[in-house]
Amino acid sequence: MFGSWTAERNVSVFCESDDNPNGPPTADLYQGRQVAEGGRFCDQRQFHMPFLNEFKLAGSYLLRYGIDVGAVLQSYPGLERVITWQPAANLFPNGQRTQAQTIVLNEPGSLYSERWNQLDMNVKKNIPYGHGKVHTFQLDIFNVFNSNAIRTMTDTVGTSLGQVTAILPGRFPRIAYQFKW
Repeated sequence: MFGSWTAERNVSVFCESDDNPNGPPTADLYQGRQVAEGGRFCDQRQFHMPFLNEFKLAGSYLLRYGIDVGAVLQSYPGLERVITWQPAANLFPNGQRTQAQTIVLNEPGSLYSERWNQLDMNVKKNIPYGHGKVHTFQLDIFNVFNSNAIRTMTDTVGTSLGQVTAILPGRFPRIAYQFKW
């Protein structure tokens, strides 16, 4: 049996471009998530950015008759949600704008989706055959609890704000056979 725990905290500072008070979103250099480039949220050191914890536990046990059972439990933090808004062109003078604006509405580190967990299990039987040859039959079941944790959702203000765009795949089995010689 073995396990791991990872805690990470990513704090971005993108204040070099301070000519736009709205701070248009750009991709973070480390994680690729949206951060404000300039504007009121450009320095994330000014906000509470929590540590995100990830846990993993795995193990296997050899039963009688050469049957091996194993399990992997994974627990991941929810992704940070950055809510953005793009004002319509009719809100600008003469109903026109020179370029589209995307405005970040929530403070960095203030909104996250829910934590998601997954348990995978397997059963394996090795059958020796001849000199150094082994037949292996295996059954894996991924997402044993059939969790449908939300992975991503729409974060743009509009009729689809908060709409789920991806969930954890449902329970599914895999049957495998391997022959080593």
